[in-house]
Order: sequence, then structure tokens, then C-alpha cells
Amino acid sequence: MASIFLANLDADAIGLGASCTKPEVLARDTQATRKRITLEAEDDNNVGFTPAGPIQALTNGSAQVSVSDCLACSGCVTSAESVLLAEQAAPKLGILCNEGRPVDVVIDRAALASVAQKFDSTPAEALARLRTACTAALPVRRVVAATDAQDLQLLETLHEFERRLAREDAGLPASRETPPPTVAVSSTSYKDPKTNQVISYTVEPKTEAPLPLVTSQCPGTVCFLEKTAPHALPYLSSTKSPMAAAAAVVQDAAVCYVGACADKKLEGYRRDLMDDDVPHISLVLTLTEFVEAIGADRLEATQAVPTEADARDTRVHAHSQSVSGGYADFVFRCVAGKEPEWKRGRNNDVVEATLERPGLRPLKFAIATGFRNVQRVVAALKRPKPQYDFVELLACPSGCANGGGLLKGEKESRDEAQSRVAATLLKVHEAPTNDPRASDDPAQRAALRPRLHTRHHRVPDADTSASSSLSLGNKW
Repeated sequence: MASIFLANLDADAIGLGASCTKPEVLARDTQATRKRITLEAEDDNNVGFTPAGPIQALTNGSAQVSVSDCLACSGCVTSAESVLLAEQAAPKLGILCNEGRPVDVVIDRAALASVAQKFDSTPAEALARLRTACTAALPVRRVVAATDAQDLQLLETLHEFERRLAREDAGLPASRETPPPTVAVSSTSYKDPKTNQVISYTVEPKTEAPLPLVTSQCPGTVCFLEKTAPHALPYLSSTKSPMAAAAAVVQDAAVCYVGACADKKLEGYRRDLMDDDVPHISLVLTLTEFVEAIGADRLEATQAVPTEADARDTRVHAHSQSVSGGYADFVFRCVAGKEPEWKRGRNNDVVEATLERPGLRPLKFAIATGFRNVQRVVAALKRPKPQYDFVELLACPSGCANGGGLLKGEKESRDEAQSRVAATLLKVHEAPTNDPRASDDPAQRAALRPRLHTRHHRVPDADTSASSSLSLGNKW
């Protein structure tokens, strides 16, 4: 049986045929029986039998699972994942609206840009169209963009970077030690898998951590680091994604978040984003699922005039290289006081900018998209002198504008898909620009800070023996 190393993957899918071992999170018991689930695809007249949901049967009878699905899993791809995805499906929005609580729908920036590209409109017009169609179909309270949450996270990322940089410039030590395995229990507690002890903690920014600051709002990237690259966790920003931060902004209603990909559903079910087993984000839908919930024909026929509030709600701090987060671009602007001059890096999906500082060493910023580039950057973090000082990572090439849950044509060719993604990237810049610092309330943000940051966890290794057959779980 061939072993598969994620670090050597050159494709977006991996073949199945290995046993996936799910790590146990209980205290080690030498007499315990290891549990194993084998994933198989049976061919019956070329109709695939796929019990695990995200596994796809091919015409030759073999099966494959996408890297993103594999990374999103907590140890193995099982039927539990398909159950989770079913719980976060389009019909659930109607059910949520009838549970007696007000419901706010929060639209991701990439999703707005996708709608704007689809209907050749501005992001403000896209928001007005979505709000009008949604409120006509369902009794939601509000339909808003994720801008407020995004602004808070940009400011918190800047706060974290400035303090890490100040410590380094002052010659203060910073620990690069790989953290021990832990298992999340809630947003304020985790379990030690060796002792089974539950430990409570207060969430704080990782301001005493070393540079580079690694940031990502991509669940697949974060999961990859937690499962396969624990050496990178000391560098990873504690700032939550805008989706997770939306729960801090909207505190008096259930939140339905509309994102660019299905991985956001799995992020919503992270234990770090739950209290008393209740997710902070009530429902996560992809844009295509949200359109299904409100009706594609209704959205197509809707005519809506954007208000001043729509224009304000879709504002962006313009960042020329990424529709996804804008962290690297924003932090560079604030630290340098000028526009970054982004230049092509190793390939078209990596851009770099250098900030010269009189009397101090220069700072190097980067945005790397695409899983291969993520792997290269993460591997370089093992070097004594890291390659960058600030790096933004996104698993999809071109970032969230290339998310699998966005609107797209049927049977798109490769060129058509690339043109659509490029057009989506451009749409975000039709929104008015804004500097989040202009409307910042430091006291209010400080009060919200524990809800704007999170803890990341090194996933416990699978309990395997030398005599067992090699598996994906073993190699991770």
C-alpha cells in the first residue's frame, strides 16, 4: 500500500485505498482497541457508492477525495461529515427563521463580489438585490455584509503584528516551541489528551509570539497547520476569521453566514466556536445554497436600488491582490504609511512586498494562494531565518474569489472559470474604499477582544502500531 505525504502532493485530489485512522482524544489505554474505518468505492455499472459524502467515484471504478475535504475532516472522512453538511443545508434557513429568534444573514465579501459579477452590478447593488430577494422569501431581520466583522479583524491583526514587531525590535525573546497536542472543548477550555483534564483559559492576542505573523481566514489552511504542521502554530495569528467574528458583532440574533465554500461549515463546528455545545454561528451556507434557499428565479427577477447604507456596508479597505482577507495589504499600509508595491513571487499566486526601515532591517510581506504555495511557505517556517515577516495564506488559487460555493456557469471550461474568477476579483474594488481606523472605537474593541481571538490546537497523533498498515492518518 503506497503512503501519501501531503507535503508532496501536486494535485487537488488524492486517491483512496488506504485505511484512515481517526486519532482518539481520550487518555491513552494500552488495552484499548484501535478503531479504523476503511473508505471504499464500489462500482455497479459505473455508479459510485460513496458512503462518506465528499468522496467521488470515477468512471474507472476508483475513488478520490479532494484535499480540502480531507483537510476539513477531524481525522478521517466518514459519514459523520456528510451528516454535518446536511445539517448546514439550504432548507435549514427556513427552519432557523421559525425558531422564534430574529435571524441576521451576514454575507461574505467574496460572495457579494460573486453576485456582483453574475449580474454585472456593484457590490452595493448586489447586497440590495440579495436583501430584497431574501426578505421577500423568508422572515429574516437583516441581510448585511460582513464588513464590520472584517474591519474588526483587520484592526486586531494590526494590533497583533505591531506588538510582535516591537518586541523583536527591542530584542525581547519569543518562543518558537511547538505546542503540545490539545483538544478543544469550548471557546474558553480545552482538554489535555494525555491526562483527560479540562483546562480553562482566557483568550488573548498572541502578542508575545515570534515573527513572522501568519494569518488566514481559510478553514482549510488552518486545519492543515493544526494537523500536519504544528511547527507553524506559534506563528499563526490568534485573530478569528470574519465569519467567527460576526458572532461578536451580532449578539442579539441567530446568525446565518453566507460564504464562498463548504469548508466554512466545518469551521462553524469547531469546538473553539461553541459554548455548551451550541455554535456561535447558527447556520453556514455557501452562496449557491443561499440562492437555493431564497429562490434563483426570485433573485434573477429582483430589481433593487442600493441605499447609502448599502454603499457603506460594502466598503473595503482596498487591497489590490486579494478579495479574501486583505490582512497583508492593510497591515503594510498602516505600518509603512504608503501603498505596497506588490511584485510577483515564485509564481502568479504569490505576491511579495518589501518595506525598508531606516536603521532597522527591512520587513517582507507576502500573500500566497493555492495549496502548493501554502505548503512551501509553511515548510520554510522551519528555517532559522524565516522567509517573511507577515504572510497571508489561502488554500484556493486566487483566494476566496475561487471558492467552490460561489455562482458559476454550468460546465465551465478552464478559461471560462479563470475569467470568472478574475472578474470577481475586480468587482470588490467597485465598492467605496475605507480605512477601518477612521471609525475605530478602541475601548469598544478592547471589550470585544476576547471574542475576536481564538486558540489553535495541535491535533493529537493517531495511536498506531508498527505492525499496522500505513494510513493517511499515520502520515499526518
